[in-house]
Amino acid sequence: MPTLLSINPFATSCKDREAIYSTFAKAFWILTSLEYPPIMQTKVTQHFCLHYYPMSTTSTMSTTSNVIREYLETIYNLAVEGDPIVGARLAEKFGVSAPNVAAVLSRMQRDGLIVMPGRGRGRAGEGIELTDKGRAEAEVLLRQHRLAERFLADVLGMDWVQAHEEAHHLERGMSPVIEDRLMVLLGNPRTCPHGNPIPTGSVDTVGYLRQQHALRLNSADENVLMKVVLISEVVEDESALLTYLGQMHIMPGAHATVLGRDPTDNSLKVGIAPRAQTPGQSPPSENAQVVLLSNDLAAKIWVTVISDE
Repeated sequence: MPTLLSINPFATSCKDREAIYSTFAKAFWILTSLEYPPIMQTKVTQHFCLHYYPMSTTSTMSTTSNVIREYLETIYNLAVEGDPIVGARLAEKFGVSAPNVAAVLSRMQRDGLIVMPGRGRGRAGEGIELTDKGRAEAEVLLRQHRLAERFLADVLGMDWVQAHEEAHHLERGMSPVIEDRLMVLLGNPRTCPHGNPIPTGSVDTVGYLRQQHALRLNSADENVLMKVVLISEVVEDESALLTYLGQMHIMPGAHATVLGRDPTDNSLKVGIAPRAQTPGQSPPSENAQVVLLSNDLAAKIWVTVISDE
């Protein structure tokens, strides 16, 4: 077994967070390339991150790049969830004006990332579609983000809100080599902590919900036992949504049963049984609770019918 290298990859000379994460990525690659047992790799990685990870400074990523990144990911996620991809929906998601959305879409079209067959029919930005180039780029971004979330949650023990927020920083120091090593380290995960599929060459991410026979919770029949598949990422404030749902134990793997609907506002009374701590087990019925969800909130929760558990 080789001798453990004495390195400090997070020296104070790193001027910004992107450099810190880039250096971490290289250190992680060195660590996992050596012949150390997986448990030792995990412990050393935890030591590196917990001692040096909190350093933060201003990101060097340009605002434009961040905007394009968010648009690519959102357009892709809208396609996965089968939602109409229109300018108005993007304006709602990002809280910006229609002209702002139109300007970004024009740039993306110029760069060959999207096509907009809806233009020319009176409504700019209607019928937005990713090109092959745009889809490939979106899948790279989402794969890096969701792998980073998995690493932060499964290895460092962050909750799913922290993992989501911090993954934005970690993903930008990730090369294809790091992606491959993370996939091996994490046991080839299929989804992120929120249940969204990790794009790979062998997974039809766009058809994932269809393959799961999933539907939105607000469309579920009453008194039918369901299992939570994923939490939508097409929301205005994802961290707030994850925090709120986490408090009610509404996570992938939890059981949900619509017990009734209020005809005045379409809110749902839902029975929730937290997901089992051991894979393969059914959630403990003694921990079940009844919650009240608005129709809009229930639409962000994708579920599938389970007949025998």
